Order: sequence, then structure tokens, then C-alpha cells
Amino acid sequence: MDLRNSILEGKEIKLANEHTTAADGSVIKESYADTIEKKLVNVSPLYQLVRKIVTENPHNIPVQAGKLGKFVKTGELQKYVNQKANWKTVQLGAEKYTNLVTISEELLNDSGYDLEKELIDQLVEALALTLDELIVKGDGTVEGLETFTKENGAKEVVQGAAGVVTVDEVIDLFYALPVAYRQNACWVISDSMAKLLSKLKDGEGRPVLVQSYINGVLENTILGKPVIINEFVAEMTTDNKCMFFTNLNRALVIGLRKDMVIKKDEAFLEDLVMIKANTRLDIKKLIDESVAYYVAK
Repeated sequence: MDLRNSILEGKEIKLANEHTTAADGSVIKESYADTIEKKLVNVSPLYQLVRKIVTENPHNIPVQAGKLGKFVKTGELQKYVNQKANWKTVQLGAEKYTNLVTISEELLNDSGYDLEKELIDQLVEALALTLDELIVKGDGTVEGLETFTKENGAKEVVQGAAGVVTVDEVIDLFYALPVAYRQNACWVISDSMAKLLSKLKDGEGRPVLVQSYINGVLENTILGKPVIINEFVAEMTTDNKCMFFTNLNRALVIGLRKDMVIKKDEAFLEDLVMIKANTRLDIKKLIDESVAYYVAK
């Protein structure tokens, strides 16, 4: 009832009813931002794989653009370091995003209805959808996979013939990604691309995209690496980046702020109460060469 009363009175709400235990044994109420962030990994495979930082302030991240690799003779070390260890600083800011959740007044006043669960479920689903789009496309300020370019170090494979994807091109894209990033890499493609690749056969008649059930869950792989099918990946039309092979943890970092605020909005629609949720986040590129992409001709 505290949540219901706070919403009806137009108060700002930051703390959920879920609790966590501190190091000293005290019980602390979690913020809605913390509760929702924990649930996002089960809804968005992209969010699950990118690097994540939950913070209360702007956050600077030092990023090493190149790997040092092998040992060298001590006398050659400084020269080798200067060539290989390119450091840059990535700053995570706080772009503001807002969504509205609608709840009927009847449910809002029904003490037997789990209002908080409904609110959290809707916010998790909405934020996961938002992050999926931003991770793929960016939005001009927030950076996504589409913002990677060959000019800055990403790897590009261009389609040979318009409308046709070949087995060789898929293999070329796989090997375009440097070996250091392949171990934990994944494919990010659209549903239409998944359909096309499942029909494409290699020289021995095997489909390029392999579907299998593991513990009752359908999983897709290409050349042994997991596939994420995402609705925001561009279709295969001229100049579109329509397939990615990337190590997401090395490619992007998401900064989520801990200050999600929920309150009643002033707008009303029939007997519905509009609940506004504000959150702040940012997504920035880390290592350009950790992304390989396929461009349609």
C-alpha cells in the first residue's frame, strides 16, 4: 500500500521492496535501478554479453587498444610498448531516457494485486528493448555496433553480389575478427538473415546456421559461435551493416545510473494512471578491432 499511496500522491519513488545484505549484516532496500539491472541479463542476450558498469557518477574507463602479447628483449621493451600499448580514456556520461507504464486505477487500488511486480516486469521489458536497439544502432550520442567503422579499426567484409550471401563471405567475416577476440565472440544478426543462413549450405550440404536444443532451449550457432537474433539489426539492403561478428565485452561498455526515479505522470487516459520512469545511461565503444561487420552491396 505504501507504493500505491506514493504513486497516487505523486511522490518520487527510488527504493523497491527487494532487499540485499550488506557486509556488516545489515539489510538494505535495493533501488529500482539495481533490481531492474539484475533482471535485464535474463531478458536481453546483448546486455548480458557487453561490459557493464552501474555507477552514481560519470565514469572514466582506461582502455588498452592493443595487446602487448609476447615477451621481448629488455632493451627493446620501450619501443615495443610504444607501438602496442595504445591507451585511451572512455567517459560514460548520463543520457536521460523516459518511459510510461500504464496501470488501471482499479488494479492500483486492489491490495491483492502485485503492483510492484507488474511495474518491475514492464520496466525490465521496456529497458531491455531500449538497450537492444541502442547496442545495435546507437542514437547519435550513445554508441552502438553500427557506429564501428573500418576507418577506426573495425573489420569490414563487403558483399560480392547484391542480395546474395555466400559461405565464403561468412567464413571471411569469421576470420576478419582478430584471433584474440574470437574465443568469446558471437554473431548478431536479424531474423531474416537467420532464415537465409539456415538455408545456406556448405560444400558438404550442412547449413551455415545450425540449430540445436540444449536443455530444452533452442540455440543457434555459426561456425561453432553463438548467434543473437535481434530485431534492430538492419535488413540486407544497400550499404547496410547487416551482420556482426564481435566480442561484445571488448566492443562496448554500458553505464547504468543507480538513480531510476518512478512517479505518477500528470497525463490521464480514461481510468488509467500513467507512471513515468526516468533513467540515465550511456553506451560507448571500447576496442574498434573487436568488431567485424558485413556490408550489403
